[in-house]
Amino acid sequence: MSLEGKLAVITGGGRGIGKAIALDFAKYGADVVVAARSVAEIESVAAEIRKMGRQSIAIPTDYD
Repeated sequence: MSLEGKLAVITGGGRGIGKAIALDFAKYGADVVVAARSVAEIESVAAEIRKMGRQSIAIPTDYD
């Protein structure tokens, strides 16, 4: 499976299944937007994705 040239938006991507999906999408070539309430967790996942050579940004969803 190739996701080369695709952009994935993963909600709940900071941990658990969401994190696993975000990392797998990147593994198969997608750039990934990681969204969740925990800024530290999504920043960490986005950094892992960038280390894989993909583009990634963390978007916090906890608005006050």
